[in-house]
Amino acid sequence: METLNENWDLFSSKLDKVKQTKNGIEALCPSHNDKSPSLTASYTKEKILFMCQAGCSFESVVSALGMEPNDFFAPELPAPPKKKVATYKYKDKEGNHAFSVVRFEPKDFRPQRPDGKHTLEGVIRVPYRLPQMLAGIKEGQNILILEGEKDCDNAAKIGLVATTFAGGAGKWSEQYPKLFQEAKVICLPDNDEVGRKGMHFIASELVKVAKSVRWLELPDLPDKGDFSDWISIEGNNIKIFEELIDKSKPWIQEIKKDSLVVLTLEELLNKEIPPRQNLLSPWLPSQGLCMIYSARGLGKTWMALEIAYAVASGGHFLNWEADSPRGVLYIDGEMPLSLMQERLSAIKNSRKKNITDQLKILSPDAQEFGIPDLSTTEGQEKIDTLICDETKLVILDNLSTLIRSGKESESDSWLPVQEWILRLRSRGKSVLLIHHAGKSGLQRGTSRREDVLDTVISLKKPDNIKQESGTCFEVHFEKYRSLSGDEIKPFEVILESSGQDNELGDINWNYKSLEDSTFEKVCRLANEGLEQMEITKELEIHKSTVSRHYRRGKEEGLIPPHCY
Repeated sequence: METLNENWDLFSSKLDKVKQTKNGIEALCPSHNDKSPSLTASYTKEKILFMCQAGCSFESVVSALGMEPNDFFAPELPAPPKKKVATYKYKDKEGNHAFSVVRFEPKDFRPQRPDGKHTLEGVIRVPYRLPQMLAGIKEGQNILILEGEKDCDNAAKIGLVATTFAGGAGKWSEQYPKLFQEAKVICLPDNDEVGRKGMHFIASELVKVAKSVRWLELPDLPDKGDFSDWISIEGNNIKIFEELIDKSKPWIQEIKKDSLVVLTLEELLNKEIPPRQNLLSPWLPSQGLCMIYSARGLGKTWMALEIAYAVASGGHFLNWEADSPRGVLYIDGEMPLSLMQERLSAIKNSRKKNITDQLKILSPDAQEFGIPDLSTTEGQEKIDTLICDETKLVILDNLSTLIRSGKESESDSWLPVQEWILRLRSRGKSVLLIHHAGKSGLQRGTSRREDVLDTVISLKKPDNIKQESGTCFEVHFEKYRSLSGDEIKPFEVILESSGQDNELGDINWNYKSLEDSTFEKVCRLANEGLEQMEITKELEIHKSTVSRHYRRGKEEGLIPPHCY
């Protein structure tokens, strides 16, 4: 089939009782004995979307139609090639190659280790042109702090000493300040609020150790203009620049306060703000802070691994969709590496969607000294070095093993971690916290954890489920922002495996609304001969709920007429 339009026509032709709706179509689901249309569907230029309200999985519906998963997605077009236009080498104080920053067109920057890999994992970060900077400090020269390697090179061409930092203020290293002892620093931000904000942060760090820190905003710059733009203006030269330095003022805290931006209502309403996207629709947003918690052994790590794989592969899990692949760092605090390997292998084989380096795993079994305590500044900094520009989601599984200082019940003990995950959010990262439930059934420890969270999901054990039934739980949304209706209705999930003799084999998740799950239980017990009052006691639900399901069961022929 050549186009997604043709696939949509084929898909629609295979369905029964198709009816046009405002957003697409509804029809009988081909994957179960559907009496009332429960399948809704629509399509975009990228994919065909459908959902069975009874919880049938994507795979089961596709199989029932005799189609292939690829039929539901537009062919992936190759991205236009990026052209490398510059490579900026960062050197340590001995002059050895530490790492590089590669610039591409269309404009993009990617770090690169000396071994050629585009990552800074395991690399010690240093400022740009460090040997020249250290020599300049020793000679008493002014050290310019600029916002890009190109600016630093242009400054060097006219005899100035300048440096910058890979990734800017958002990738600040605690190792930087000690290199600026006795330095005479001049901070030159780009002509925009983002540039000023980042430069104020750098100034606030360097003022602790430098001999002096001065502030200079270059005149006559266009919006978002920089040092390279200024020096290219006719008439500007090093003499005029040195005059501007002489007139610059010491950086003081008041400058930082003055830089706060207050918007009028009109400015706010007219401001162009990039829309907030979802990493996993509808509940896991970009720059989102979320939590999943449950009692031990219920399946939250299975769920977290599936979410990680769905986000990293641009796939789906349950009725949640990732529209494109994103980088994921999964930090595990307790699972044996062999079991992690077994589960991820089963997920990969079952999802039929390959990923390369979008998903990275940090396991205690792979470390000589284990995972650092993430409630400490030292532990957080070690994790920060692993989070690169491509990383969009960090999963912490679980809080009890990764946050080891302080007391769970004390809200103040949570504050260092809260400040850290808020910093990650300001860097454009989402964080998913995996946590245990306490004896009360609520998340264990201080409720203050939920203050800054966008979404809180609780996994609960279904009633009348035996232990040998395997992984089975109910999904309940307890806190949600910008969600409503069917998006937050609770549903029941069951993990099925094709393996035997303790082998996982292919795995598949079946899910259905909690309402439908209760209905099926009422029908089953009625067919076993239980009366309505007995079912009420067995399921521990209200008698009016049993009565409603009883009537529906008889209408659909699932409960014999002689049952009462």
